[in-house]
Amino acid sequence: MESGYPEWAGLACSNAKQYSHFVADSCCFAGWIDGAIDCTDIAGNTPLYSTLFLIRDKLQQSGLKLVLAESCTAGLVAAELGKVPGISEFFCGSMVVYQSRTKTAWLNIAPDGLEDPQRGPVSQWASSSLADNLLERTPHASVAFAVTGHLGPGAPQGLDGVVFGSFRTRTRERDEVRIELRAPAPSHSQDYERREARQREATLRFLEWIARKLS
Repeated sequence: MESGYPEWAGLACSNAKQYSHFVADSCCFAGWIDGAIDCTDIAGNTPLYSTLFLIRDKLQQSGLKLVLAESCTAGLVAAELGKVPGISEFFCGSMVVYQSRTKTAWLNIAPDGLEDPQRGPVSQWASSSLADNLLERTPHASVAFAVTGHLGPGAPQGLDGVVFGSFRTRTRERDEVRIELRAPAPSHSQDYERREARQREATLRFLEWIARKLS
């Protein structure tokens, strides 16, 4: 079967029918890979579209307007949200700040912090700074989420497959999250499949966190 998921994802399911349902219905890959979902009952999972529609409905009910800053997900969070009808009323947009220099140029993230090995571009400090400055620079937004992480290969020690997220509101609510990806690390610089799987997992798990914070 041709699918957007790596072979190892299908092998974890107990039979081909369950894998087919998993792929065809875009079931929540993030929840499965995190171990929160039993693959023997994959058909009962929450599909991705349910998470996306939940975010839209929560924004509509609260009157909040959402803005994003994305690094490791490279705009995929925004791309998924953009598939939801009516989301433009509540979704301001996303800044894809992939490189450190772009983080500084677009969102005024301190270069010395990005170069500091104790902080750096993949850290809770970085996601926090992104969210703070993003909300300040988007006056029509009322809530900001930022994400950064290292998908591999070649991650610094302790950061392989680690994703950091931050949440801010105009009413000074704030929260942080650290996500450890479960998908295998890319084994070399040409390992597109594993890197894509990690990026997809980071995107879906970050969307789940957005949905939880808005609830």
